[in-house]
Amino acid sequence: MKKLILLLLFIPLVSFGQLTYEEKNILAAEIFETFSEDYIKKSLFILVKLDEKAVIAAANKCLNDNDWEAQRDCEREIERTDRLAWYKKQKWWKKIKENEDVAYFIRAKIIRWADERWLENYLQSR
Repeated sequence: MKKLILLLLFIPLVSFGQLTYEEKNILAAEIFETFSEDYIKKSLFILVKLDEKAVIAAANKCLNDNDWEAQRDCEREIERTDRLAWYKKQKWWKKIKENEDVAYFIRAKIIRWADERWLENYLQSR
């Protein structure tokens, strides 16, 4: 019983100050709604180039083609570093209190915006 009480007291301390998944998503949506279409397009282009750069850099760094797991790990680390550098240059970075998770949600919304536009154009062309 004593352990249960201690555990119940400890859980709020661990989660204090952390955003939930829904809070991160709401904050990302609020920030995304402020973007112009031009900003989204430019950001999309930059994000895709950063991801492409990470793939090429990881391939050059991990020359063993058979070790694809090491290459993917290297690629993820390069992506994370490059994305973080890009996030820090954005006006909204301070608004989200430098939260990388929220920034990733914003990035995902930018990518999803492009996917939706592509799908709309594809369906209209049929």
